[in-house]
Amino acid sequence: MRRLPAASASDLRASGAARRTFRRYLRWWARIGACACQAQILNLLVELKQDFGLSYLFISHDLSVVRHIADRVMVMNQGRIVESGHHREIWEHPQHPYTRSLIQAAPHADRRRAA
Repeated sequence: MRRLPAASASDLRASGAARRTFRRYLRWWARIGACACQAQILNLLVELKQDFGLSYLFISHDLSVVRHIADRVMVMNQGRIVESGHHREIWEHPQHPYTRSLIQAAPHADRRRAA
């Protein structure tokens, strides 16, 4: 995988390189769609976020992906935000019944090992 050239976050924002890089990887992700490639792209998005101080508005129905990539989470039900907070708080202490049902329905590593 090609590494990005070293640059400050302000250089990237000023040049638009981060935006172009992000769009390029999203197009690649949409084309590939395989699980292994999806995991690589998610790891890359997390790395870019950490290295360049990027923020994402990431919308997904896959809670395992959301848990991996998000710092803060908003749970929506029928177009309304029913709960929001730090991802760890949402997963460990969900307040809304809809959030609890989503978390219970999500596949967990310990459940997969037991099966």
